[in-house]
Amino acid sequence: TAFAAPLTAAEMTLLPTAVFDDAKQFFNYFTWQTNGTLEQVFRSPLIFTQNATLAKIYGVSPRSSATDAPKTDSSGHYPGILSRAFVTQQKISSNGNPNHIQRGVLFASNFLALELGLPANFAEQTAAANSVPATASSRQEATIKTSLSTCMACHSIINPAGFVFGHYDSLGRFTDTETRYVDNADYTGVVVKAVNPIDSVTVLNISGAKYNVSDIPSLVDAMISSGKLYDAFAKYYFRFGFGRLEDPTADQDILALLSNQAKSGSIKSTLKMLATSPYFGYAKAP
Repeated sequence: TAFAAPLTAAEMTLLPTAVFDDAKQFFNYFTWQTNGTLEQVFRSPLIFTQNATLAKIYGVSPRSSATDAPKTDSSGHYPGILSRAFVTQQKISSNGNPNHIQRGVLFASNFLALELGLPANFAEQTAAANSVPATASSRQEATIKTSLSTCMACHSIINPAGFVFGHYDSLGRFTDTETRYVDNADYTGVVVKAVNPIDSVTVLNISGAKYNVSDIPSLVDAMISSGKLYDAFAKYYFRFGFGRLEDPTADQDILALLSNQAKSGSIKSTLKMLATSPYFGYAKAP
């Protein structure tokens, strides 16, 4: 398609593995090699890929080997794990648009540890789609489709969380302009449907507090200010370590300890704290 033209078939085949390897090396570096912190994971400009295609997306040269020093993003567009293709890249479509809702669900569920409900009524969303202008941006389209009161219980969180990633297209490339495509009349290619400036400014509601966010750094600021960055890490690490869901009452002490350690110490020290704590002997909630 016109959108995918910058990459060859061979490059597209290798890209998913390259994205995974880059993220794995990123996490290993801050967890085990440098005794790094959770905040560094979400703010660092270091890039680890050895793949030329992914390095081009990030605007750096690839590392020659896994033992080379990491590259540094000097553009300011790729701070921390939330800006990397591991999070931003999505299934490539002919229109090349990012899926704001998919990204919002990913962020709210996996990085804020929020429990989201199932879609209320797809039929109503389909009907609402009929009122989307032909020149609408993907953000405008998502807003119109989920504006019903039955949708907003979850989409009041999902949509803003997705919109803040709007500068990253489906490949994870940073851009200030969104170009949307549609199939041409005989379905042999695509034509430009609409061109709009990216609007990533929004208000994110976290635990009842509202945060003005417009990019990845301000999103991370909100996660840290709200404490959700550390609370979510503690919750998911608890589930991994104990092999069960947490009990909000019975497990509140160990969850608080994990969250506080993740905030004040290194990732490694937080992992060690759970493994060496007396709580780790419990197979079930005490």
